[in-house]
Amino acid sequence: MVSTSWHRQPTCVPHILPIAHSNLLRHCHAPKTSSFAMRTHQRTTLAFACILAPAVGYICNALVPHTYEEAWNAYPPLRDAIDAIKGQAIATWHTDRGTSELEALVAQCDEDDDAVPAIVLYGLPGKDCAGEWSSGGTNTNADQYRTWVDAFTQTIGDREIVLVLEPDAVGLLSTNDCAWANDYLPNLQVALELLTTQSPNAHVYVDVASWSNQAKAIDVLNDLRAYGLGGLSLNTANYKATDDLYAICDAYAEATDGLHCILDTSRNYNGSPHGEWCNARSAGIGAPPTDWVDNDNVDYLLWIKVPGESDGECTHAGRTDDAMAGPAAGLFFPEAFEEMWNKGYFVQEAQQPGVWSDLNAAPERVTTANDAVWRPSSPAPNMTFTPQPTRTVLVLLK
Repeated sequence: MVSTSWHRQPTCVPHILPIAHSNLLRHCHAPKTSSFAMRTHQRTTLAFACILAPAVGYICNALVPHTYEEAWNAYPPLRDAIDAIKGQAIATWHTDRGTSELEALVAQCDEDDDAVPAIVLYGLPGKDCAGEWSSGGTNTNADQYRTWVDAFTQTIGDREIVLVLEPDAVGLLSTNDCAWANDYLPNLQVALELLTTQSPNAHVYVDVASWSNQAKAIDVLNDLRAYGLGGLSLNTANYKATDDLYAICDAYAEATDGLHCILDTSRNYNGSPHGEWCNARSAGIGAPPTDWVDNDNVDYLLWIKVPGESDGECTHAGRTDDAMAGPAAGLFFPEAFEEMWNKGYFVQEAQQPGVWSDLNAAPERVTTANDAVWRPSSPAPNMTFTPQPTRTVLVLLK
């Protein structure tokens, strides 16, 4: 049972800046300088100035992930960190497994005319056909999938939304015959046709895994453009650094007549130094969602994966030493959350306090892409969490 001490916050304005929106900062750009201090000053002034300006539209953060509600009650020492990120605009997943939160999402976002929901649509028959970590669901054939997508469009109607379509689908089409055997491509075509005709204000980005065979993925993307595809998403539930993703996006944009990208920055603060995709110990929570993007081909930096939710048990063959053994996929993983919080944006750049398993242990430097990450010495397998005193800060995107 969820404690009544948790307060769900339906507001569509995050509590930590930068504001997670689609257009507010886009119309308030400041001159770029080489000085970080000057950029920080400019964006502090800019952020407050833009708050006073009328918003044109922004990503709605109406629903706090249930895993955060449960973790907030189960792990009291993590509450300050959870409170710091729960107001960010994290995409809501609509799948054919479990209870849908779609109606609750649109109802709460409708309270603000400028709020744009970010949604992940994940219900292909035979999805995750290679690893089968996320396989299963009620959609087992093309007719069921068409009906399911049709029902989704009826709920969305003509609302403006940002939609990530079918994570890993294009990646598997580019690398594995199982995607073709499960008719991924014709099902994606059907989904795009329905979304284009019945939800005309849906901005649809099909997911292209960062590990895709680019040449084959480009062929798929160019095929889907004829069915109304608007763009592609990269790095969903992965860890690649933003600069690396910019280069990947540029290559796709050039080869697809200008398709734009959205990037998942939820856990990519330190990139992927070991190439690990499963509960990477080196990971850090990334920069907050925004459209303040230093790349003309990228529309948004979003949080598509919920930071702190496990990638799976991660004990199977092929994992690197960077993989942390965790609970089943989708469950809250407190040890990983602590690691990502301490090594991520909010501690390293926003000066939020870290969460240490043993405050008496002397911190030690660990080598990362940013060379600025700390952790306590000799962490125990079963950690207890003790936060440092909280302080109010303004989070700014560098």
